[in-house]
Amino acid sequence: MTAEDRKSVRMTTRQVKQREYWTPDYWRDYWERENPYRTYKLQRDRHLAVQLLRPLDGNRILEVGCGYGRISQALLSSASIRLVGVDFSEPMLKECKKMVNGWFVACLSDAAHLPFRNGSFDAVLCNGVLMHVEDQKLAMIELCRVLRPGGRLVLSSNNLLSPFAVPVILWIRLKSRVRQVFKPPWFYYGHLAKLGIKVRCMVGDTLLAMGVTIPGVGVSMIPHILFPALRVLDRWVDRPPLNYLAYENWFLGVKDNQETEAKP
Repeated sequence: MTAEDRKSVRMTTRQVKQREYWTPDYWRDYWERENPYRTYKLQRDRHLAVQLLRPLDGNRILEVGCGYGRISQALLSSASIRLVGVDFSEPMLKECKKMVNGWFVACLSDAAHLPFRNGSFDAVLCNGVLMHVEDQKLAMIELCRVLRPGGRLVLSSNNLLSPFAVPVILWIRLKSRVRQVFKPPWFYYGHLAKLGIKVRCMVGDTLLAMGVTIPGVGVSMIPHILFPALRVLDRWVDRPPLNYLAYENWFLGVKDNQETEAKP
């Protein structure tokens, strides 16, 4: 077996394990269990998605990595939009279709190979997905390609500058079934600029109120009794330069009216 063949086998094995991990039951339990930190982040994610995308009636919006629909319904409730949800997990898409109420079409695909024509959407959302894909640059090319000129792109990903980054990275290395990488904010600023996306703002999501649990136990490392105070502090520090330390960074960009040649 050649080195290229061994690399292909490793990639295929990792993809299979990641698909097994990517189930509605797992992620619903993750987000909706009785943990005030995760509830807070779930509510904040929904708020940020609507606040940054600013959906308008009639907009055609693409949500890449819609999962079981934890944010999809918030978008559909904000305006009379046409929402297309993409995910590489068929069970996720089936569950999302059950949860949402409104104009919704599910599409089985992945972020790096979107089956849509150039400029098909008025807005594109990609929340909490890029850190799990093999090639983030290729995925960003696709996100920008399907966005119309003047359209809004909102994406988020894990932040390497977060004080929680190193503990999570060390724990992830023990879990062969999932890929999760951390990048600094300038990685996204730089590549989006090359793709003709002008970043208008970066918002920090949870700098302090982070629901990190003890591996193998599921108990929060930060006591729940501290949550009310941390929530207040978390919103207060969401401003430059402290937002550069957030666990997850959200970027709002607008596509130039002139097409930019995309290169991997």
